[in-house]
This record gives sequence, structure tokens and C-alpha cells, in this order.
Amino acid sequence: MYGNNETCIDVKMDVMFTLSNGEEVVKIDGSNFTVISGDCATEGEYQATLILHNFQEDFLALTFNALPDLSVNMSLRFTFAPFEFFPGTPIATTTTLLDTGDLKLGNVTQLYRCISPQRMTLTGELEDITYTMLMDMSGVQIQAFNIENGTLSTDG
Repeated sequence: MYGNNETCIDVKMDVMFTLSNGEEVVKIDGSNFTVISGDCATEGEYQATLILHNFQEDFLALTFNALPDLSVNMSLRFTFAPFEFFPGTPIATTTTLLDTGDLKLGNVTQLYRCISPQRMTLTGELEDITYTMLMDMSGVQIQAFNIENGTLSTDG
């Protein structure tokens, strides 16, 4: 939030998460996540972060990076305990899944908007088990920088 309680990161989307351990699949609705914190970029900073969690205290971090050419990428990190989703998982610990390629959002002065479906893939490994999470998004609208003065980008 800005000092006057105005939103400083705007993220809206319909999203479904599909988590897999290579054998079993679990679907997680995006409405299960709520915002717990945000680290907004102030003047001269080039990174902003939005952190969400669900009822099981799993964390989803969206990190926005403004590159030197003023384009913006979004990267994802999902930290969770596999045993909560896949009974019989031997290790009661957490692991982190990372995106396999950042989503290019446009420029720092633009609101990224894309109605078409998009998919991001996150992967990670724990005790020789590869976990994959597919993040299927539609109706995406994101602005992480210059939110007070941004303009609408071209639709994706």
C-alpha cells in the first residue's frame, strides 16, 4: 500500500492450480488464496512482491521485476508441504516450486491485460519426487509499477 492506503500492486485473475507429484493430481482454486503482504516498489526501486497464502499456510509469491529497458516480468514461487496434499509422502517438510519462465507483462507504465487463457508451470524436487504446479489463468489484469499513472496495455 502507498502511504495514503491506495493499492500499489493490482492483480486480478481467474486462476486454477493443478499440483502433481507425478502420480496424483490435486486441484486448488485460486479463491483459496488471500494476500498476506506486499512489498511495493518505491521511486528508484525495480522490484515489487505480492505474497499470498491459503488455508494450509502455503505461500505463493509473485515477484515483479522492472528490467533496465523498463519492461516488466512476473516470476512465481510456491512453497508448500507435500504431505498435506499427497498422503503417504514420507517427509514432513516444505519444498519450493519455481516458474520455468517468467511472464512478460509489458512496460512499467502499463497495465497488463489479457483475457485469453495463459499457463505458467512451476517445478521443484524433494527426496527424488518431482512436483509440478500448473497455474492456469484467464481474465488477467496486472499492474505492479506506476499504478497511479499507468495506461492500459494492448490486450494479450
